[in-house]
Amino acid sequence: IVLSRIDRLESHIKRILQCASVIGQQFKYKVLTYLDAVEQDMGEWVNHVHAAKSRWFRRRVEEGKVTLRPGVARLIEQAHALGLKLAVVTNASERSLKPFLNYTLGADLLKHFEFIVSGEQVAHKKPAPDLYLHAIQRLGLPVEECLAIEDSAMGLCAAAAAGLKVLVTTNEDTREHDFSAATAVVSGLGEPDAPWEIIHSKAQLSGYTYATPAVLEELLNAA
Repeated sequence: IVLSRIDRLESHIKRILQCASVIGQQFKYKVLTYLDAVEQDMGEWVNHVHAAKSRWFRRRVEEGKVTLRPGVARLIEQAHALGLKLAVVTNASERSLKPFLNYTLGADLLKHFEFIVSGEQVAHKKPAPDLYLHAIQRLGLPVEECLAIEDSAMGLCAAAAAGLKVLVTTNEDTREHDFSAATAVVSGLGEPDAPWEIIHSKAQLSGYTYATPAVLEELLNAA
């Protein structure tokens, strides 16, 4: 996603520079410095931006400003209680992911996961299927018995390419993405007192108002 937007970056910066005189020469110098960095070494600049993003994200996590969405903790506990195998599959590096998991899931929920498959463990990240293929292999289960829960078109592409059924939970940034390949698309996992919105489903979910292990089974059995 970052790389797909880089080609528009220079034009955006030039527009910013048109307004820079209003803000001051110091801001203009900083923007020009970034533009020079992009022109000299695109890859290094992308790494710099990613590192800055990771630092900012870790700080927000540690300040308690990044929390689990409704239904996540409940569904993890319910799935574990039934003996379902759980794994985390992510493009993120293990280094950047650990603070998030430690602060949001905590030790009690984190111990329910069999393992984490992170970006540095495979040759190609999402939307390639490598991460999911690796996770399926480690779980030791047939792909027909595995379900992915994703929140972006890129994640959906990766999971579907690996042969998985996929439950997509949208957010304000992804609601308009193309999720036609998903088994079901919902507004979130929901809670008993905060029902979800079913946006699209190939499974019969009309009797459910939030995600449960029974819902996961319905999705696995969907045509």
